[in-house]
Amino acid sequence: MVVPIKWNRRVMSDYVAEFEQQYKKYKTENNTVLGFSFGAMIAFISAPALKPNRLILCSLSPYFSEDLNTLKPWWKTILGTRRMQDFKQFRALQIAKQISAPATFFYGSVEAKLFPAIKPRIESIAKHLPKSKIIIVQNAPHAISHTEYQKAICENIH
Repeated sequence: MVVPIKWNRRVMSDYVAEFEQQYKKYKTENNTVLGFSFGAMIAFISAPALKPNRLILCSLSPYFSEDLNTLKPWWKTILGTRRMQDFKQFRALQIAKQISAPATFFYGSVEAKLFPAIKPRIESIAKHLPKSKIIIVQNAPHAISHTEYQKAICENIH
């Protein structure tokens, strides 16, 4: 099931609350949560409370409390003051330590060159998650619709 998120004029806490509400409504016995970019952050942040059976985190955005001091000023402006303030409450490693579900991380090799913070953020989180796996999608930008990205997901989520 695809959970549509209302993005405009909202912060990560709002997105997480909206997703948690939908997840609880449609939860089954075996739940896999797949998120891309901010969606991966939503899936990751909500995992300790929702306890899905599996996480698939694609291009996990590196906007956790630990990452904020590395962001360029112009990027902080694009994200906005309210979002930046809200991100401060989410500590990636504290969240990771509360997750018991296996996780598979994907990110594109092209995307990693444009957004160098993505690789170390994913690697540090993966160290704390049981049975985690990192897949680097060759020649893929920050686009889950990219052919190589979709092929990698299909080949690795069995």
